Amino acid sequence: MTIADHVRKTTLRYTVPFILFILLMNFGYWLAERIKVTKKIANNQVEMVSLHLNTIISDYKNLLYAMSQDSQVFDNQVSLVERSNRLWPYQESFRFALMGISDEFGYSSSTFDSTTFSIGHRDYFKEAITTKKFVISNVLNNAMFEEKIYVMCQPLFNTSGHLTGVIHASIAFSEIQQVLNSAATESVYSVLVDDDFNIIGHPVSDTYIGSNVFDLSEDEFIFNRDEITINSTNIINGYYTFSFTNGFNYLQLEKVEGTHWTLVSKANFNSVIGQNIYFAVLNLLVILVLSLIIYRRVKKSIVTVTGPVDHFLERSKNVLVLESSLINEQFDAMLQASIDGVYCPRSGALNRLYFMRFAEKAQLNQTQMAACIFVDLDNLKTVNDTFGHIAGDEVIVLFANILKETFQHEDDHIGRFGGDEFVVYTHDFNLLEELESKLKRLLKLLRKTIEKNNKRVVFSASIGVAVSTESKTPLATLIHCADIAVYRSKLEGKDRYTIYDPSMEAKHINATGVI
Repeated sequence: MTIADHVRKTTLRYTVPFILFILLMNFGYWLAERIKVTKKIANNQVEMVSLHLNTIISDYKNLLYAMSQDSQVFDNQVSLVERSNRLWPYQESFRFALMGISDEFGYSSSTFDSTTFSIGHRDYFKEAITTKKFVISNVLNNAMFEEKIYVMCQPLFNTSGHLTGVIHASIAFSEIQQVLNSAATESVYSVLVDDDFNIIGHPVSDTYIGSNVFDLSEDEFIFNRDEITINSTNIINGYYTFSFTNGFNYLQLEKVEGTHWTLVSKANFNSVIGQNIYFAVLNLLVILVLSLIIYRRVKKSIVTVTGPVDHFLERSKNVLVLESSLINEQFDAMLQASIDGVYCPRSGALNRLYFMRFAEKAQLNQTQMAACIFVDLDNLKTVNDTFGHIAGDEVIVLFANILKETFQHEDDHIGRFGGDEFVVYTHDFNLLEELESKLKRLLKLLRKTIEKNNKRVVFSASIGVAVSTESKTPLATLIHCADIAVYRSKLEGKDRYTIYDPSMEAKHINATGVI
């Protein structure tokens, strides 16, 4: 598996769950907003319908109260029939289907029937007489007009404040239905129920009138007796419901002021969500497409960045030992191979190729004197012959470490050119005297003795120095000059340094025959 494959696999491992999480959070947020909107729609509808109903009932209540203040109506010195007839102008003006009056005992007369009969057994009359408050009935069937009505009852009091009877009038069922119908939508509608949750107003069909909501199927309505609670402010708590046939719903209930009516608003989440599901799906698709586009771009970038590394590993598989499939271990092997190709694995100094590269780069930044120092270890062959090559290797490592300690500037470069030859490029000095002082300390540090098994070998170093005052002098020329200076140090007895002088060139040619 290539590095690109590793990176892509790792990227997918973390990005796919992240993208799925984003999609889930996005959809969850959208769904929560839809639920909030649905609940708000239900609340708004129940408030709007309740306001309309309260307005209608309040207007009729005020009208009946105004009629009850008419002395001709509450005058109990005349018969019920006469008092009922006096209501006719009101009935005609306000087009009441039914209007009548009763005494304090519950005997009543209506304007369209002069017969006096007792209606005291009817709950709404009994409640109005008992409580002495305005009362409105549930839906009633008016056989005479073949329509459904609601009956309002307003107590009558004389000037002394004594109850003298009840004035009653009807509200057309259609008027209440119109309020419910005007607010109903496909997803949200409201019904009117009494204290026992019998339906007394339904916007969809009047066939439900008289049915109890707890007896309806799940497709028609959902109620749970245990979840319905009425608090002291006459507001019934809203709650969520679910069924497999009807889905999620939110029910908001509110008492209609001054009545035994409860307004129930039902909002179906399925309908509300269904109207917006296309936008949600489109949103999710956009996120998926954008994620795929980003992944393809990232994948292309991964191949571009890791391609050369994969190519290197492929070409180096016969050289590098890549026993592990772990990417970090492959990188370690590649890094070690790179280091081995730049540095001498024994001494840690740069090899000849990379020394030339680094030193030439340092030459470009040269603004002062620089020196190329050629160090040739004295008597290394004697050490190898006397104590073995392992001891010789230890001497090489020792010499390399001393050179590194002596030349520590960031622009100082140390390279190994042969078995016992090191080259240093440095411009960490301002005067030639500073450089010579450093060379003297170096010779002292390189002067060592090995004693073992009654054998003793003294070793040191011969140093040649070529100094440049400008960066135009080629590095190869400086190395050549430093090499000539080393040769002079060897001739003069080793364990010393020699600074190159042009006059040495001819002597070197005469001595070695090399130009």
